[in-house]
Amino acid sequence: MPRLFDVCLVRCSMGHPGQTKSKPMKTAAPRLYRITDVMTMLNVSRATVYRLVDAGRLTKISLGYRTSRITAESVDALLAPHTGQASNGN
Repeated sequence: MPRLFDVCLVRCSMGHPGQTKSKPMKTAAPRLYRITDVMTMLNVSRATVYRLVDAGRLTKISLGYRTSRITAESVDALLAPHTGQASNGN
């Protein structure tokens, strides 16, 4: 099973003196996959993953120097037309 990485936004709990503390915002962090995990899930080469990114069919997020991830949302959108349709066509 591919590894799933969650990116969490961390808010500093320490504020400036005299500043009231606010409740942290609850935001859904995007689910992200490594390039190698996407290769395995789609059964394609690394070059094909990058071609899909260049074509706009997958969304790549750069996390730093030589570190990037593919959003699970874009992988789901790519696979959506191919999943579940066989059972709908009776």
